[in-house]
Amino acid sequence: MLFRRTMIAALAALPLLAAALPGRAADGITVTDAWARFIPGARNGAVYLTIENKGAAPDRLIGAEVKGAMAEIHESKMAADGTMNMGPLPDGVELPPNTPVMLAPGGVHMMVMGLDPAPKVGDRLAVTLKLKSGDLSIEVPVEKR
Repeated sequence: MLFRRTMIAALAALPLLAAALPGRAADGITVTDAWARFIPGARNGAVYLTIENKGAAPDRLIGAEVKGAMAEIHESKMAADGTMNMGPLPDGVELPPNTPVMLAPGGVHMMVMGLDPAPKVGDRLAVTLKLKSGDLSIEVPVEKR
């Protein structure tokens, strides 16, 4: 009887364990090479990462949350006059199956604005990625790259 209760408890915990694995969602979304950059003392910065949908159906990164800050998916583009413009992507980023999508400096990235206190190199940010298929929580190290 004790063995049966232990097995039932262990099986009941499996979904919780799978959800707690860093950088992996139950629906096949994986995140690699996540990092954040903040200018020392600045409350605004950016998060970069590679996200891949290993599922069979398309998904979409529609936003993000960082406790105590505003987070948005942005895109930087070079204007015809040679200036760099940046702004939010209100529809997010398409995640086709089996195609890595990079959020990188100079392109699509996640802006984190108004974080107080300002993070410093070595800190870790708790980030929740908002996907069409659900939420994915990750920890992102603040680095100087």
